[in-house]
Amino acid sequence: MQPREGRSRFFLGKAALALLALSLSFSAVAWNGTGHRLIAHIAWQQLSPEERVLLGNWLQRHPDYPHWLKHRPAYPGASPAYVAFVEAATWADDIRRQRHSFQEDSISPFTETEELASHPDWHFQDGARSGPEAGRLAEALETLPGQLKGRGNISPLALVWLEHLVGDAHQTYKLTRRRHEEQVRI
Repeated sequence: MQPREGRSRFFLGKAALALLALSLSFSAVAWNGTGHRLIAHIAWQQLSPEERVLLGNWLQRHPDYPHWLKHRPAYPGASPAYVAFVEAATWADDIRRQRHSFQEDSISPFTETEELASHPDWHFQDGARSGPEAGRLAEALETLPGQLKGRGNISPLALVWLEHLVGDAHQTYKLTRRRHEEQVRI
């Protein structure tokens, strides 16, 4: 083997390895629904049996509860409350794709009429920007728990939003510079 040929193979091998690493890193950064379900599963494991029952009861009042339970065959032996909790983690992204959803900017106590409010600026936080372009993930994460504490009539919308946004906060691409809608510069 010629020295030049050896260098070419070495370079091609390094380039192939770099491309493989790059492709794996992008799939790891953008978890999407899988990432939300994983974060929800981890959260579920931290709950007491009583808290799980309580959350299951609250989720039953959400309009998409029957839809979430359609996924139950994918979770053999799991309780309906667990299936609903894990599947609910993707709901906020699901409604953004619905044609009849609408954008809402406020972070105020939820009403049932806000069922399809997509809140696009809640899904990310860009520390390099200020104002509306920076996103409102941090603000929503601070505000939503207050809507759940000490209230007998918990909004299932606030609960599901909080669950989803905790997942967003654990996905690094949601904490980077926003360029346009869902395109981000990493």
